[in-house]
Amino acid sequence: MPVDYTEFFGFQDEPFRLTPDTQFFFPSPSHQSALEALKYTFSSNEGFAIILGDAGLGKTLILRLALRDMPQNKEVAVLLTPNLNPTELLTALLRDLKVLGDDSTPRDRDQLIKLFSEFLLQKAQDGKGIIIIIDEAQNLPIESLEQLRLLSNLETDKQKLLQIVLIGQPELLDKINDKRLRQLNQRITVREDLKPFTYKETKDYIFFRLSKAGKGNIVVRRGAVKFTYKLCKGIPRKINALMSRALLLAYSDGKSVIDKRYIKMACDTLYSKEKGKDGVSFLFLCAGAGLLFAVVVLVGWFFISAKVNVVSPDQYVKRPSGRSATVGSPEGETHQTPEEMYKQAMELLNAHQESAAREILQKLAESYPESALADNALYWLGESYYKEKDWEEAREYFTRVIEKYPEGNKSPDAFLKKAFTYWNQHRWKEARKELKEVMNRYPNTSLSRIAEGKLRELQKIA
Repeated sequence: MPVDYTEFFGFQDEPFRLTPDTQFFFPSPSHQSALEALKYTFSSNEGFAIILGDAGLGKTLILRLALRDMPQNKEVAVLLTPNLNPTELLTALLRDLKVLGDDSTPRDRDQLIKLFSEFLLQKAQDGKGIIIIIDEAQNLPIESLEQLRLLSNLETDKQKLLQIVLIGQPELLDKINDKRLRQLNQRITVREDLKPFTYKETKDYIFFRLSKAGKGNIVVRRGAVKFTYKLCKGIPRKINALMSRALLLAYSDGKSVIDKRYIKMACDTLYSKEKGKDGVSFLFLCAGAGLLFAVVVLVGWFFISAKVNVVSPDQYVKRPSGRSATVGSPEGETHQTPEEMYKQAMELLNAHQESAAREILQKLAESYPESALADNALYWLGESYYKEKDWEEAREYFTRVIEKYPEGNKSPDAFLKKAFTYWNQHRWKEARKELKEVMNRYPNTSLSRIAEGKLRELQKIA
């Protein structure tokens, strides 16, 4: 039986191809924001930018889209295999920029830095800027990241000679937050964190790709979409793999309707022969598409741990902690540090146990109001209600972040989300006021660009 089912369904193209295809880019708010942040970086002279996201969220696709709009006065070096020491890193970059040939004589680090400096100065005289893009940057050793910072020091009296964009998975945060990279961390002015799709975005994504492929004569039932979201947790690559297999199975049966049964069959044939009571792979249900249970337990814990320090960009002022972050809980309660409580709450949120997570976050905010994680706790309380479309409750927590921790790490995000709660209630006057406040408080950031876009939309709505 041929694998190509496009003709059977009336498609003009394969809708759920796994390879990144710019024609199938789905502009969710998170992905669009990351794309705009990259475009802004390329068109400006910002020194450092960072794009974070779990595997399969579409970082490479966003990079390809942004590179299509590269200004003519910029030249780019893209490094895809960055597990290199400082000398190897410099050599690889100079080869990509055609300063060194592939068979050039090995140089020591001082010689390579001198070559790099001369190259940048020559390009500056020619009116050209240089951008270094490193994909999978979480694989870079600490020493190589520090070398990039030192390269960024190369500048003239009037302009920076080099821009650096780091694209990587969440564990990159561990390295960026290492005290040895404190100076690098302070220089990152553009930061974006890609998020998985929500249920609605997953549904829209599936039908968007079907439409892009020609729609054809296929029908996807609501139950199939819901089950796909449950299994894939909003990760595009997993959605593509599952839907592609479901289409193939339906094709083999001569059917043009994708229901929950075909999604179950697809996940079983893709990921495991060990089935639970409902015929769905037990390992797949626990781990999500594409990973074995044991691996996900370990790696997932690591990712969550890496996200314990999830804060907004460091261009916003950090609040000094008035209390040690390792102080135990108040008398009579379980002795947990704020970090331990926060990590536990994030694990529960990730497992969709919102009620238990809220209880811990509330306790953290009340017991450790001077902790550096207190505003994070309040913010994620707001996010948990925002996810459930409880706009009033969400707004209350976002407001508490803004009023209690105006200089905190989450205050900028809380301002924007507060505006969105009004937006979602169609309270246009309040939404406009809050969006303007975001632009006034945080100019030249990704938040202000999002706010500006929403204000343009408002001109058409109200």
